[in-house]
Amino acid sequence: MNVSPNGWINQDLFFKWATKFVEQLPKDDGRPHLLLLDGHSSHVYNYAFIQLMKQSNVHLLCFPPHCSHWLQPADKALFKSLKHKWNEQGWMMTKDLAGARLRKDQFFQLFQQVWPRVASIETAQNGFRATGLFPVNRAAIPETAFSPSRCTERQLPSGPAVSVSAEGGPSSTAPAASSTGYTSFSNLVEVPHRERGRGRKRAKLPTLLLSSPEHMEFIELKSKSTGKPKGKIAGKQKNVAQKKSDCGKAPKFSDDNGRRSTKDQEKKNAPRGRRKKEQSGLQKNDLVCYLN
Repeated sequence: MNVSPNGWINQDLFFKWATKFVEQLPKDDGRPHLLLLDGHSSHVYNYAFIQLMKQSNVHLLCFPPHCSHWLQPADKALFKSLKHKWNEQGWMMTKDLAGARLRKDQFFQLFQQVWPRVASIETAQNGFRATGLFPVNRAAIPETAFSPSRCTERQLPSGPAVSVSAEGGPSSTAPAASSTGYTSFSNLVEVPHRERGRGRKRAKLPTLLLSSPEHMEFIELKSKSTGKPKGKIAGKQKNVAQKKSDCGKAPKFSDDNGRRSTKDQEKKNAPRGRRKKEQSGLQKNDLVCYLN
């Protein structure tokens, strides 16, 4: 079992999982294998992982965006059963502990009771059957899954009546008619816009087949444009950056009165290129001290 500093999956952890996955593949079967994945960055931008899968005769197919709740077998069967059994066993444990909260050191004690009850071959087969992936069944996903979403978190201004169909279809607005029987533009109501975050927009994948030459070329171009190396090297440098941050910031030079010393003031007024070079030198020294 491996963990990451923040608890989320990263490229290094997923590559370690991939090596275990390749070891479990049948050696006497020469047919190509298919691995279905969601669009997490540790999957689609993991150059070393994709190269390992190509060498092991494994094809990678990524689910379309915002469809994993319908197409991912783990979401439809495994995680659903795990959540139900976890709540059921958790209530029983809380009852035995007289209402005490579950502590962190008791997590695996409860998890070991739940996991064997849900991690079965039958549950995995039900997941593929419920999503229609195998056996292939196009009718496994209902037509209501393709209907547009209803705006429930935004309140429309007062004015025309708003009606929503029972099937969950798009809302229709009925403008109030004037005395002459015609509707003017002033009676139309503008639908309020949602305020979205200003985060960086994610690059669109050229294809959902991650093992294709087009996707490999896309990763190489992305690594050149961002300046970040691809493969396991990127993960190692990320770990090095984490170690650097653990060392803390470089100490500031000050006199007895708490003012900046002449040496520290010269660094602040130095040109940008020179300042970056000196800062990188301090970070390297910090890293050496940390490792020693």
